Formats: sequence, structure tokens, C-alpha cells
Amino acid sequence: EKGNYRTFLEDAFNGAQETLLKLQQEREMVNAMKSTMVVLVVTGEEMKWAHIGDSRLYHIFNDATKYERTRDHSMIQILCDVGEISEEEMRKHPDRNKVLRVMGAEWSTKSFDKSAILERDGRHAFALMTDGFWEYVLEDEMLELLDNATSAQEWLDSMKVLVEERADMTSTDNYSAICVIVE
Repeated sequence: EKGNYRTFLEDAFNGAQETLLKLQQEREMVNAMKSTMVVLVVTGEEMKWAHIGDSRLYHIFNDATKYERTRDHSMIQILCDVGEISEEEMRKHPDRNKVLRVMGAEWSTKSFDKSAILERDGRHAFALMTDGFWEYVLEDEMLELLDNATSAQEWLDSMKVLVEERADMTSTDNYSAICVIVE
């Protein structure tokens, strides 16, 4: 039913948070289990997403020529926002793993961000990625690879090749991604 995803996003984030906090208590590992999260919901008429931490959602539109992305909840995002470092420098910054908002830490207020509602009109592509993935694929590469791909899976596979070529797999953070194309 139209509109149900609005409570789904809140329920998903609040439920995951409660589960992590409970597991930390049960395992006597308070403040030891942290995670980031990004969720996309697509209905027959609308699209919406939410995120916390430095896992990102890229929304690519206008025939793969324009994109927007979620803003990381990190110190380096703040540095980038005020012009101290560039978007490219975020990928290599020594503090890139210092995240300000995460799942598994007590929230004094809601800590996840939600997008505006978008109507389904035309072609939209989405890439949901952990930092261990987006650090190794530049935005212009994402656009070019999407433009050359015949499916979401092909797009994902082509980006994965770049990650595996560029990352030190003995020390990189996890590299997880999901790609979706909505037409």
C-alpha cells in the first residue's frame, strides 16, 4: 500500500538499533558492536531512502549524467563540506573511518537521515555501498560504467573489478554493494 515504506524505514533503523544494543548487553560487549546502514525503498509510485554512518547511496539520473549521494556522518564529510578537503581527498584521508553516527551506539535523538520522496518517473539507478566499496570507485567511473552496462548486475560487477584491483584485500574494510535500476 502506498506510504507504508515511511514506517518501514523508521522501523528498520529502530529495529536494527534495538537489536544491536540488546546483543551488546547479552554478550557483555557494550559499545563494541557498531554498524552503518543504508536502505532504499521503491514502490510502484515512489522511491525513498535512509542512511546512517558512511555507507552511501548514490542516486544516478538524467540518463546517467547526474548524481546525488547521501552525506556521510563523518569528520571527513564535515571537512569536505567546509572546503578543507576535496571529495577525492575523502577517499584517502587518515580519519576516513571516524564515523560520527552509527548503529550500536546510544542515540539521544534520531540519528539516521531520510531522503525526500521521489516519484517514479523515467530511469533511476541506485548504488548502495559500504565505505570499503565507494573508496575505490570514483563517481565519474560509476557514471561511465552505468552508461555501458546492460543491467544492474553488470554495473555492479564492473565496479567490483575496480575495487578488487585497487584495494588491499588484506586490510580493507568490507566491500559490499547493491545496484538497482528503476525504469
